[in-house]
Amino acid sequence: MIYDNIIAQLKAIATANTALKVVYDVLPKATTAYPYCAIIPTNYTDSYQSTRDMRRNYTITLYLFSNLTDNYEDGQKQLRDIVDDLTDSIEADVTLAGTVDFVASVQGALKFATREAPLFVAEITVVASKLISRF
Repeated sequence: MIYDNIIAQLKAIATANTALKVVYDVLPKATTAYPYCAIIPTNYTDSYQSTRDMRRNYTITLYLFSNLTDNYEDGQKQLRDIVDDLTDSIEADVTLAGTVDFVASVQGALKFATREAPLFVAEITVVASKLISRF
């Protein structure tokens, strides 16, 4: 349930970026709407805090895709601008509207890939932390 809440908050942040054509909470099998964002949970870890509490870190990656077929250079620049905007927006709301205790880190990567077309892909990895009480 917490994953769904975190994803919903990240989706709201990404949807506010008008340069993105669509924001998915799954990785679509195929799409023609570029640039788009897919928000995917990728990991979680628990760390012992006390006999009552655990600190859970949820890792979620926002994958951003830009089709380079029609505009190779502008597609790359547009995606970099989107990454900057999303990173700033996520870091400005460190509790994701109260969903988590804090966003521990935001990091990213940019690369080229081929799927249904030549793509420029960005990854924004968010680690959101929540204290979980066992009882």
